[in-house]
Amino acid sequence: LAGGARRVCQFWHVLRAPARPPDLQVSQHLNSPAEIALFRLMPTTDQIHSIKVLNRLVSAGVCDEDLLKAALLHDAGKSLASPGVFVRVARVLLAWLWPAGWLRLSTHCDQRHWRYPFYVLAHHAELGAELVRESGAAPRVVEIVRQHGSGHQGPARLLDRYDDLG
Repeated sequence: LAGGARRVCQFWHVLRAPARPPDLQVSQHLNSPAEIALFRLMPTTDQIHSIKVLNRLVSAGVCDEDLLKAALLHDAGKSLASPGVFVRVARVLLAWLWPAGWLRLSTHCDQRHWRYPFYVLAHHAELGAELVRESGAAPRVVEIVRQHGSGHQGPARLLDRYDDLG
Protein backbone atom coordinates (compact mmCIF):
# COMPACT_ATOMS: atom_id res chain seq x y z
CA LEU A 1 0.00 0.00 0.00
CA ALA A 2 2.93 2.35 0.57
CA GLY A 3 3.68 2.17 -3.17
CA GLY A 4 0.06 3.02 -3.96
CA ALA A 5 0.14 5.99 -1.61
CA ARG A 6 3.36 7.17 -3.28
CA ARG A 7 1.68 6.96 -6.70
CA VAL A 8 -1.31 8.97 -5.43
CA CYS A 9 1.10 11.66 -4.22
CA GLN A 10 2.87 11.64 -7.59
CA PHE A 11 -0.47 12.05 -9.35
CA TRP A 12 -1.35 15.00 -7.08
CA HIS A 13 2.00 16.67 -7.84
CA VAL A 14 1.38 16.23 -11.59
CA LEU A 15 -1.92 18.06 -11.26
CA ARG A 16 -0.30 20.91 -9.35
CA ALA A 17 2.86 21.24 -11.47
CA PRO A 18 3.82 24.68 -12.79
CA ALA A 19 3.71 25.32 -16.53
CA ARG A 20 7.50 25.29 -16.92
CA PRO A 21 10.30 24.26 -14.58
CA PRO A 22 13.13 26.64 -13.65
CA ASP A 23 16.17 26.75 -15.94
CA LEU A 24 18.92 27.24 -13.36
CA GLN A 25 19.48 23.60 -12.39
CA VAL A 26 19.22 22.50 -16.02
CA SER A 27 21.89 24.88 -17.30
CA GLN A 28 24.24 24.01 -14.41
CA HIS A 29 24.34 20.31 -15.29
CA LEU A 30 23.49 19.91 -18.97
CA ASN A 31 26.42 21.12 -21.03
CA SER A 32 25.35 20.99 -24.64
CA PRO A 33 22.45 22.45 -26.60
CA ALA A 34 21.51 18.87 -27.61
CA GLU A 35 21.23 17.76 -23.96
CA ILE A 36 19.16 20.81 -23.07
CA ALA A 37 16.93 20.24 -26.12
CA LEU A 38 16.43 16.62 -25.07
CA PHE A 39 15.47 17.73 -21.57
CA ARG A 40 12.98 20.25 -23.03
CA LEU A 41 11.38 17.51 -25.16
CA MET A 42 10.31 15.72 -21.99
CA PRO A 43 6.77 16.38 -20.75
CA THR A 44 6.79 19.30 -18.30
CA THR A 45 5.77 17.05 -15.42
CA ASP A 46 8.78 14.81 -16.13
CA GLN A 47 11.07 17.84 -16.31
CA ILE A 48 9.86 19.01 -12.91
CA HIS A 49 10.17 15.50 -11.48
CA SER A 50 13.73 15.20 -12.83
CA ILE A 51 14.71 18.50 -11.22
CA LYS A 52 13.28 17.24 -7.91
CA VAL A 53 15.39 14.07 -8.21
CA LEU A 54 18.45 16.20 -9.01
CA ASN A 55 17.82 18.44 -5.99
CA ARG A 56 17.43 15.44 -3.69
CA LEU A 57 20.75 14.04 -4.87
CA VAL A 58 22.49 17.39 -4.40
CA SER A 59 20.94 17.77 -0.93
CA ALA A 60 22.29 14.33 -0.06
CA GLY A 61 25.79 15.53 -0.95
CA VAL A 62 26.14 13.80 -4.32
CA CYS A 63 28.81 15.50 -6.46
CA ASP A 64 29.02 12.94 -9.29
CA GLU A 65 28.29 15.10 -12.34
CA ASP A 66 27.43 12.09 -14.52
CA LEU A 67 24.84 10.96 -11.99
CA LEU A 68 23.42 14.49 -11.69
CA LYS A 69 23.14 14.76 -15.46
CA ALA A 70 21.47 11.32 -15.55
CA ALA A 71 19.01 12.56 -12.92
CA LEU A 72 17.88 15.28 -15.30
CA LEU A 73 17.67 12.94 -18.30
CA HIS A 74 16.53 9.64 -16.74
CA ASP A 75 12.97 9.97 -18.08
CA ALA A 76 13.92 11.30 -21.54
CA GLY A 77 12.55 8.15 -23.18
CA LYS A 78 9.04 9.18 -22.19
CA SER A 79 9.28 12.07 -24.65
CA LEU A 80 8.82 9.56 -27.49
CA ALA A 81 5.14 9.21 -26.62
CA SER A 82 4.50 11.73 -23.83
CA PRO A 83 2.32 9.27 -21.90
CA GLY A 84 -0.46 11.24 -20.30
CA VAL A 85 -2.14 10.85 -16.95
CA PHE A 86 -4.49 8.12 -18.21
CA VAL A 87 -1.61 5.92 -19.43
CA ARG A 88 0.37 6.46 -16.22
CA VAL A 89 -2.60 5.64 -13.99
CA ALA A 90 -3.51 2.63 -16.14
CA ARG A 91 0.08 1.39 -15.86
CA VAL A 92 0.03 1.52 -12.07
CA LEU A 93 -3.38 -0.16 -11.82
CA LEU A 94 -2.64 -2.84 -14.40
CA ALA A 95 0.80 -3.65 -12.97
CA TRP A 96 -0.84 -4.03 -9.57
CA LEU A 97 -4.14 -5.72 -10.45
CA TRP A 98 -3.40 -7.53 -13.72
CA PRO A 99 0.37 -7.89 -14.33
CA ALA A 100 -0.14 -10.17 -17.34
CA GLY A 101 -2.33 -7.50 -18.95
CA TRP A 102 0.32 -4.88 -18.31
CA LEU A 103 2.98 -7.08 -19.91
CA ARG A 104 0.77 -7.59 -22.95
CA LEU A 105 0.03 -3.86 -23.33
CA SER A 106 3.68 -2.88 -22.96
CA THR A 107 5.14 -5.13 -25.66
CA HIS A 108 6.85 -3.58 -28.68
CA CYS A 109 4.55 -2.11 -31.29
CA ASP A 110 4.54 0.46 -34.07
CA GLN A 111 4.51 4.15 -33.09
CA ARG A 112 1.06 4.54 -34.64
CA HIS A 113 -0.44 1.76 -32.51
CA TRP A 114 -2.65 2.80 -29.60
CA ARG A 115 -0.46 0.72 -27.24
CA TYR A 116 2.71 2.64 -28.09
CA PRO A 117 2.53 4.98 -25.05
CA PHE A 118 2.35 1.89 -22.81
CA TYR A 119 5.42 0.43 -24.54
CA VAL A 120 7.32 3.71 -24.11
CA LEU A 121 6.41 3.94 -20.44
CA ALA A 122 7.54 0.38 -19.78
CA HIS A 123 10.81 0.73 -21.72
CA HIS A 124 11.61 4.41 -21.20
CA ALA A 125 15.00 3.68 -19.62
CA GLU A 126 16.37 1.82 -22.66
CA LEU A 127 14.72 4.21 -25.10
CA GLY A 128 15.94 7.21 -23.13
CA ALA A 129 19.50 5.89 -22.98
CA GLU A 130 19.59 5.84 -26.77
CA LEU A 131 18.31 9.43 -26.91
CA VAL A 132 20.88 10.48 -24.30
CA ARG A 133 23.62 8.78 -26.34
CA GLU A 134 22.46 10.61 -29.47
CA SER A 135 22.59 13.92 -27.57
CA GLY A 136 26.33 13.40 -27.11
CA ALA A 137 26.33 12.68 -23.37
CA ALA A 138 29.19 10.69 -21.86
CA PRO A 139 28.89 6.88 -22.05
CA ARG A 140 28.62 6.67 -18.25
CA VAL A 141 25.57 8.97 -18.27
CA VAL A 142 24.01 6.79 -20.97
CA GLU A 143 24.58 3.66 -18.85
CA ILE A 144 23.12 5.22 -15.70
CA VAL A 145 19.98 6.17 -17.66
CA ARG A 146 19.82 2.69 -19.23
CA GLN A 147 20.14 0.95 -15.85
CA HIS A 148 17.55 3.21 -14.19
CA GLY A 149 14.73 1.13 -12.71
CA SER A 150 16.43 -2.21 -13.35
CA GLY A 151 17.79 -2.92 -9.88
CA HIS A 152 21.44 -2.42 -10.85
CA GLN A 153 23.90 -1.44 -8.15
CA GLY A 154 25.96 1.75 -8.09
CA PRO A 155 24.87 5.13 -9.41
CA ALA A 156 21.67 3.83 -11.03
CA ARG A 157 20.57 2.36 -7.68
CA LEU A 158 21.16 5.74 -6.00
CA LEU A 159 19.22 7.48 -8.77
CA ASP A 160 16.35 5.01 -8.30
CA ARG A 161 16.27 5.60 -4.55
CA TYR A 162 15.66 9.32 -5.02
CA ASP A 163 13.46 8.78 -8.09
CA ASP A 164 11.13 6.52 -6.09
CA LEU A 165 10.32 9.39 -3.73
CA GLY A 166 8.13 10.89 -6.46
